[in-house]
Amino acid sequence: MVNLTFLVQDTKNGSAILSPNIQLCRCVNGECFVPEATSEQEAAIENTFLVMSCNCLFGYTGEFCGEVRDFCAGELTPPCNPLVTCANSAAGFMCGNCPNGYEGNGQICSDIDECQGNQTVCDQICTNTVSSYFCGCNDGFSLDSDERTCSDIDECSKPNNCSQLCNNTVGSYECYCRIGFLINSDNPTTCTAKVQCDANNGCDQICYIDPIQVGQEKCACNIGYSLQESDMKSCDDINECQSTQDNLCDQTCTNTVGSYTCSCLEGYSFTSPSTCTDINECLTGDFVCNGVGEECENIPGSYRCACSKRLNMVRVNGTCIFREDESIVADLAPAAPSATQEQTDNAIQITLANFQEVNYTVEANVLFKDSVVKLLNDFCNENTLRPQDCGVEQNQLFFSELNVKRLPSYPSNQGNDAIIQFYVDYPSIIRNATVDQAILASIVFAELQKLRDLTGFSITLDTSVTPPSPGTPTATQSANAVQLLISSFSTSQWTTFYDTVFRRAVVVTLNRFCEVDTYSRTEDCGLSDSQSFVLDNIARLPNNPIQSGENVQVSFYVNHPSNTNPVVLQNVLASMLVIRESDLESALSQQVQIQTSAAPATPPTATSGQTTNSVVIRISSFDANRWTYLNDRRLRSSIASRVASYCSGHLVDCQIQTGGTASFTEANVQRTSSATPSDVGGNSVDYSFYVKYPSGETPIIQYILASVVKIELDAMQSESTLFFSLQTSFQPPPPTTPNSDQSNNTVSIKIRNQQADQWHGIQDNQLRAAIATQIASYCTSNLVTCGVTSDQVSFDSSHVTRIESSPVQDGDNVTYTFFVNYPSGSGPIQRNLLAGILTAQTVAIETATNLSLSVETSTLAATPPVASSDQMSKAIIVSASNIQANQWSAVQDSKFRGYVAQAIAEYCQASVSQTQECELPANQATFTTSHVQLVPGSPSQDGGNVSIQLYVDYPGGGTMSQAILLLIVNQKLTSIATNTGLQLTVVTVIVIPTAPPPSQENTDNAINVVLKDFQADQWSLRDTLFRQNMAEEIRAFCNMSTYHRDICNIS
Repeated sequence: MVNLTFLVQDTKNGSAILSPNIQLCRCVNGECFVPEATSEQEAAIENTFLVMSCNCLFGYTGEFCGEVRDFCAGELTPPCNPLVTCANSAAGFMCGNCPNGYEGNGQICSDIDECQGNQTVCDQICTNTVSSYFCGCNDGFSLDSDERTCSDIDECSKPNNCSQLCNNTVGSYECYCRIGFLINSDNPTTCTAKVQCDANNGCDQICYIDPIQVGQEKCACNIGYSLQESDMKSCDDINECQSTQDNLCDQTCTNTVGSYTCSCLEGYSFTSPSTCTDINECLTGDFVCNGVGEECENIPGSYRCACSKRLNMVRVNGTCIFREDESIVADLAPAAPSATQEQTDNAIQITLANFQEVNYTVEANVLFKDSVVKLLNDFCNENTLRPQDCGVEQNQLFFSELNVKRLPSYPSNQGNDAIIQFYVDYPSIIRNATVDQAILASIVFAELQKLRDLTGFSITLDTSVTPPSPGTPTATQSANAVQLLISSFSTSQWTTFYDTVFRRAVVVTLNRFCEVDTYSRTEDCGLSDSQSFVLDNIARLPNNPIQSGENVQVSFYVNHPSNTNPVVLQNVLASMLVIRESDLESALSQQVQIQTSAAPATPPTATSGQTTNSVVIRISSFDANRWTYLNDRRLRSSIASRVASYCSGHLVDCQIQTGGTASFTEANVQRTSSATPSDVGGNSVDYSFYVKYPSGETPIIQYILASVVKIELDAMQSESTLFFSLQTSFQPPPPTTPNSDQSNNTVSIKIRNQQADQWHGIQDNQLRAAIATQIASYCTSNLVTCGVTSDQVSFDSSHVTRIESSPVQDGDNVTYTFFVNYPSGSGPIQRNLLAGILTAQTVAIETATNLSLSVETSTLAATPPVASSDQMSKAIIVSASNIQANQWSAVQDSKFRGYVAQAIAEYCQASVSQTQECELPANQATFTTSHVQLVPGSPSQDGGNVSIQLYVDYPGGGTMSQAILLLIVNQKLTSIATNTGLQLTVVTVIVIPTAPPPSQENTDNAINVVLKDFQADQWSLRDTLFRQNMAEEIRAFCNMSTYHRDICNIS
């Protein structure tokens, strides 16, 4: 407000004063107004200059509405989310877009949980973070370079705690044992011999019985030891520290007896028993930085004191001061130390564009060295092989700024630029040497952009990194070259060092393949114990590598270390690389694709018989697309080896004819078609094959081959290093349907600790053959008991027939039911007699089959058939001492009846007169066991003895008279008793009726007959026969002719 007064004076010096009330409107974005005032205010503003108040338009503020209102400040809080930009205007505010990882309208921004919903951002584990996320993997998997997908870790490709063998599984691994050993139930990583030796027999540590070479004792060693090949008994400590492939130590390995220990270098600490991590002394407080403005900065393995960057301090004259403006000149880097010839020879040169040496301050020097260190440490620890690529035998390699040094007089100006020559020494505790120029230059070349980003300098590499051109290969070398595709790579990156990295990666991959076991080393790789592949064995073809889009193709061949094999064959080399592809990718830290086919050769076309008799196994943890020539060859070789091993000792089981051979080779084992193996899901494949006999194209019958595979499954898996299960049935073929007589004469045996569903064809053949053999053996010595003659004992497995439903599970055991036919074709052996024979031969059958058996069918004699009244009237009774009727066995019964029949046959066939005496017609069949029968209820107990009542039927029909039977049995009783082992007595007695008193005529016409060598007390057995035979002879004489009838005085 301004006081303004006008003074007006006329010529007469009259005057007037005017003090107007002036109102000034200064509003630029609004309307002016004079606010109502109080009376005091009105008095105060009279005759005054008044600046009017402003009524601002929307969006403006300030005394004169000249300021845009700050809508972005808000009334109480800003309207926009702090993460977005707020655009202010008179019209209001406008919130920008929410940043990546958030969603909303700008006023409200919510974190997007990328791990929820149907997002497939991560292969396995997704962890949400503010505005982002990160992926992780389950145990047993590692995150790929795309930081999203997970790949299975092959724990078996590196040192592990399995004492013998290791099988990689998806996400894990499992230990298993060589044949002859079992996993220890207390520790699933160790193995215990299935059958240990009675004594150690000179073995240093473990002695076991080899199940393949039955009965042979062999030695083995505990984990951490190897068996000496010179004596195959002594165990030598393995020095795991000699090779990075045998220990897990990140840094320092110390060998111990049977093991090793790990330790960390100074400045590092354990994160696990084998891994080391840098100690951040700046966090732990283990540092001393006393200078003004100095702060602790961590570096690998140590720390350093530097001027505080957060306070924008620089070192000037050795003291840290604030850099208040650009006029402050920081200390130049200290002069480079003197260099040895080795250091000079291995230095590389870089150019810093638009840079002068006066700019190379302490801070610039530290920044440069730190950047080189980070470059080297990242590169040289990218995978477990990189430390070796970088020149040391360690699992980790960490440089520090102390290892990076300039040559004297560098940097040096070159026009507007500066050049630096520098070298890198290895940490002295690891290796007293300088990093090779080709290695250092190649790493800088490969990571040049990273070095530029880290330093902020425009850098070019002046040292050449171009590898030398490969030599001219021979035709054989060219023909056996393999082509790889390396993803996301260019030929310009193929430096001298990368060429070495590539060749080393191939060498490591091949040697790891060859070191799996003896077969891999000798058969697949063709190496002796002292041989291995080296860098010089690997050679590129000329004009390789070749750019292919964003990838690189490289063709190379491998010269064999031995003189006998000039080059590794293409299918062998491709197979090795496919099988160990993960090793190759790990060694290169890049994805590769083996473009040369590693598939096995197309198998020969199978005949219908070969196809019909093929067997299928299911191989786990395998992909059909990765089935190689070597996988196929080794599997077929292991099948052939085990079939040969089994069949050479079981020619009959394998149906190899006498004079045939069991020398099966891999050529005898063939895939059924090129379509095998085939994927069946679950990371498994089915492999179909047949085995033909060495002598031709005839295949082994399917159930026999399946049985051999089942028997030899463990050995086949061990030899092939594959895990598989048998899919083809190994059950024996269905037996023939028995007739009623055969069904009524079956015998059941119990086989202990068996599973019916695991009963295989060979096992069935072996059991039936053993039964037949033992029946033949028994009957050869017991012809009469078996009721056969010496030419009727050729029993074989074809005479032994199981019932179709057999065997049947019964708890932990199985019941096996069968019948046995006589070779003569006369029918089956009576079941109780068969049970008795088997009981007598059980031990021999068990020995032949390795089965534990017991006969379940009764061995007691069967109930005799019903006898007619005529047969009963002609029966005799014999007493046997000191036996029990209820224990009368079928064998005893058959033996007794058999030897009675034999005695009768011998008597009746001894002479014509005895044949006539036996009333046996001429040419009638001889007596056998079946003609001698006991009457029902016999034998019966009679005190301490048994009574055996028997009768004899003639082979041609009819029953032998009691008198004749009694005569023969009495005469042959000693022989019968001796042969049967029974104490026998004939009980039946024939009473001679009292003769009527003779008339005088009878007396006068009587004649005397002298019986030589006869006892009167035996007459009772002869009286009837004598009178019957005398009457028959007189009748025959008198009927000869009329003349004879006249003599006999008969008409």
